[in-house]
Amino acid sequence: MKIQSVVEQLKDSTNEAVQIDAVNRLRDHLDVDYIFKVLCITSVTMISAKVREAILAALCTNADQANDWFVRAARNTNNPTSRRLALLNLSLLESRSAEARAVVLQGLKDPDPNIQHAAALCAGLFDDVAFLKEVGRFLERNRFAIACTGFQRAMFKPPSRRPSSKAVPSNSSDVHGVAGARSAAA
Repeated sequence: MKIQSVVEQLKDSTNEAVQIDAVNRLRDHLDVDYIFKVLCITSVTMISAKVREAILAALCTNADQANDWFVRAARNTNNPTSRRLALLNLSLLESRSAEARAVVLQGLKDPDPNIQHAAALCAGLFDDVAFLKEVGRFLERNRFAIACTGFQRAMFKPPSRRPSSKAVPSNSSDVHGVAGARSAAA
């Protein structure tokens, strides 16, 4: 199968398994600049976490080049979703370069709260005092908004992502496993 048809499978398919298979087949061609760029672009435009995870696993073979690409994407793209995903990718690749640090600090000051949160997820990568003080200031300025966003996400999950009513204990003794122990003893 030609490389271009594999790239098209990655871009055009809506099936995660097909996309992940395409990523795995493209993994051997990362030395081709076009393939590397396609994987990087796809990882900041695709919402599927599983496919992004497969892409990042492939890109780890050239983490420095991926770091540079995601830094440029986080710094230069106008699309907030792509900026957020670029920051998340930097975090997942554990990028600790000076350029990554600068773009994470830039993300903490971004007007979009989703980008700020993505940048905050990178906070553990950098252990210098100045960086940690900036993260502390960000958390202090935004703690109420962060709590509200978390609450909103928890309350307004799509129905398909909510736990079933069977997952909720029917009485307080079920919470501690007492009812299960009683039924097992009976």
